[in-house]
Amino acid sequence: MNKRITLWERYVLSKLMLVATLFILGGSNLAMAEEVIFDSDNQSITDGWTFTKVGYNNTITTGSLSSATNYNLNNYNSSAGYEAWYTSSTRHIINNGQKIEITAIKYGTSNQNGSIKVQYSTDGSTWNTSQTISLTDYSNYNTFTEENINGTYYLRFEFLYCKISRIILKDATNAPILSVVHPDNGDSFGFVKESTSKTYTVTNTGIGSMDVVISSSDPAFSVSDNELTSITNDGTGKTFDVTFNYDSNNPGQHSANIIVSPTLEGAVPYTFTVTAGPDAEFNEDKETTWTTGSGKSVYVKYTAYDGWNTICFPLSPSSYKNNLFGSSATVKYYKLASYADGILTFENVSYPSSNTPYLVNVQNAASTNFIIENVYIGYTSPGKAGNGGATFQGTYAPIDMEGKYGVTGNGTIQKGGAGSNMPGYRAYFTGVSAPADGARPTIVFSEEEMPTGIGAVQLLENTKDVYNLNGQKVAQTRKGIYIVNGRKIVVK
Repeated sequence: MNKRITLWERYVLSKLMLVATLFILGGSNLAMAEEVIFDSDNQSITDGWTFTKVGYNNTITTGSLSSATNYNLNNYNSSAGYEAWYTSSTRHIINNGQKIEITAIKYGTSNQNGSIKVQYSTDGSTWNTSQTISLTDYSNYNTFTEENINGTYYLRFEFLYCKISRIILKDATNAPILSVVHPDNGDSFGFVKESTSKTYTVTNTGIGSMDVVISSSDPAFSVSDNELTSITNDGTGKTFDVTFNYDSNNPGQHSANIIVSPTLEGAVPYTFTVTAGPDAEFNEDKETTWTTGSGKSVYVKYTAYDGWNTICFPLSPSSYKNNLFGSSATVKYYKLASYADGILTFENVSYPSSNTPYLVNVQNAASTNFIIENVYIGYTSPGKAGNGGATFQGTYAPIDMEGKYGVTGNGTIQKGGAGSNMPGYRAYFTGVSAPADGARPTIVFSEEEMPTGIGAVQLLENTKDVYNLNGQKVAQTRKGIYIVNGRKIVVK
């Protein structure tokens, strides 16, 4: 007699078949559980394991942990040899592909490194050492992996000058495992003047097959294959190229994240960074870092304007005058000579030095961005000049100018307000203040050093103790020659 299956029974049966199918197939992104051998959070010895510690006078402590050490397996009492053990009382089956992970930290700040011996035995009395782990970091816990023990063994961990907080046995995975093989010459394309490619290989060290999608975070770098399919554990993998697309109009430093994303649900992408460009970038628009040394390549972006500028350059500005200021520009450099009683005095310099802030007068400015090759860089931090409490401070990056004094192109010095900023590779003033009687600070030049064709540089304020050539004190200067604090200056 045949029995009719109801709709509800059919629904339940379909669900059971689905679960059975998933169980048989394993699910491409599933992994088996891990066995906890020891975890300090348990505050006790894991079942089936024994903790043994030999202390002073050969005192043996077995099977307990001290709360004073946060329940870590620890040993710091020994002067030589291994005098603490954590030993299994039964044998463990360790399958091919399984691995032991140990999380530990060096105990104490002495020069003696911590160490852990990972050992195994067939009978529990004769021990073989699979590896010895050295611990040098006493500030942070680190995780170490043992993957070379396969079979049925007793396990033992001997340790000295260290604390162990966790030991786990991780089972073999039944999912694909993503790995990327990088080119032998690394991920840096270096300083190149043409489009260049590097080849990478995506491999699967797990079980089954996987597909990946590849992308770049910056169009300066492109990938040859946006998708690779059916990557199996065949020992070869599949390749893709990353190409740096050289642009002569943008020859500075570039970087991008290359993201290799498995299409498996929940799988973690693999990301690495590629770089290209010169060794250093002196760019007024952004903050960059570099190292000192010879044979360097540098990209420079600095924009000068007709009138007054400031500069603080890691290399001598006069050596690169045509690019920094223009091939037809007239350029004069001035350094801070003194500061006293509200007067900043500047003197002309014929040969400006590297890493030194200067006040610069430029006529017919026409700056160009440029590349320097095979140069020596001796500085990574901007220099400064100080006198009498005032500082002329260089900067190698854009800077917030609120509360700082800077020079404007028309020859005035202004204090920056909220939201004001200055590009990099310039200089600004700090420590400038008005004289005690309320007169206002001024920058002056001696008569023979005064640049022509532009007004005297001064704060938008009057100056204390200014006299005309008749010896009369004046409250406000106009065009002419004046005596300021005993020095003759010209106001044009």
